[in-house]
Amino acid sequence: MRIEETNVVIDNLTMKIETYIAKDGKEFKIEHNCIRYERELAIKHIPFKNKGYMGYECWYYISSIEDFEALKKYITTIVQEGTRTEFYCNFNEKNINDWISYQIERYVDDVDTCNFTSFKETKKGFEEIQKDFEELEEIFNIDVR
Repeated sequence: MRIEETNVVIDNLTMKIETYIAKDGKEFKIEHNCIRYERELAIKHIPFKNKGYMGYECWYYISSIEDFEALKKYITTIVQEGTRTEFYCNFNEKNINDWISYQIERYVDDVDTCNFTSFKETKKGFEEIQKDFEELEEIFNIDVR
């Protein structure tokens, strides 16, 4: 974002008008609106799917650390509207090229927390649960199929 200043004279009074210009050239009169727009623009290329599952509503396909950082800035600016947010995740190189989603826990007088999960982690967790249930079914001679 860049700022252009223009002097406007009205009734012998000079006023400085600031115009905020996004990276793609779109102009804004309010800085916050320009920041919001640029954060939305930064994740526009990231594939996503609205698929509500256990509180994880929107899933993003992250193909780089830069995508992940852009998503965090988007969450801070757009979703949280600048609320103090701490991010909790185990995101690293192994999560590249995976779908991720987030949940935000809101607190009245404290910092909100944003917890991430990946599809691979979620799938692994369910495979472990499935294995546990299959063992119990065998022990108790239960047939749920």
